[in-house]
Amino acid sequence: MKHLVVALIAAGSMMIMTDTAEAGHRISIARQRAAVNRAIRQNNAARRQIKANTARLSRQYNRDVQTVLRRDAALDRQFQRTVNSRVRFAPVYGGYGYGAPVSFGVAPRGVGFSTGGFSIFIAR
Repeated sequence: MKHLVVALIAAGSMMIMTDTAEAGHRISIARQRAAVNRAIRQNNAARRQIKANTARLSRQYNRDVQTVLRRDAALDRQFQRTVNSRVRFAPVYGGYGYGAPVSFGVAPRGVGFSTGGFSIFIAR
């Protein structure tokens, strides 16, 4: 009888130890699962942040490109206005060196030269 009681006590303590180990194992798995889920959430948040930053930088880059193109077009228009206001194209009917391939003349309001039947006059 004494041996049976000892055996039952030993078996009971073994069961308790096994249950405790299983409970500890379950807690460990739950902690690992929670850690994995937390890492996944952080990763997703980082991905969203990167996506938002990329979109923001892309919009800023496009705005900068448009600004540069607008300024370039404005400078082109300004240059064209300057050329149109200062340079005159006209047929050559006479003047210095008439009949020569290239004639050159100085007028009170600027400098002119002609080539191939057309003259260019650059105003001062």
